[in-house]
Amino acid sequence: MTLKTVSTRNEVKLIETTLRKYTTYQAGKLNLKKQLYAIIPSTIELKEIDIIDRNNFIIQLNNENEYILAMNLYKDLLKYSLITESIDIAVEQLDLTEFAFVQFRYFENKTMKEISIEMGYGEKHLFNLRRRLLGKLLISLKSLTSQNL
Repeated sequence: MTLKTVSTRNEVKLIETTLRKYTTYQAGKLNLKKQLYAIIPSTIELKEIDIIDRNNFIIQLNNENEYILAMNLYKDLLKYSLITESIDIAVEQLDLTEFAFVQFRYFENKTMKEISIEMGYGEKHLFNLRRRLLGKLLISLKSLTSQNL
């Protein structure tokens, strides 16, 4: 087995793991926003958290501990947003069958047998669909495999 094959196999595993955690990342984003809102003065609206910058934190927060906590929460929020937005963009490019497969397999954690029944395809067809689909996602989600997320 070549180094490239091992690397590709690891990237595919990482993509599948990230897809399975998609709803968890979405929940994490909401919780991070709530935590930020709890420590940021009420002069900043929750919707503005998406566009806060470092200087705004320095001006608005009372002490360095709050600043460090807020910056760490904000970095995590940016990371989770990058992951979920990347997945959203990649999944939008899929056809309906591929999208349904992603929905069942990764977002709803169904087995291939359950998906086979839901979609009306044989398991062999689904394994081929998965292989083609992961080839596409390997390209469109490459940034997620090349970063330490």
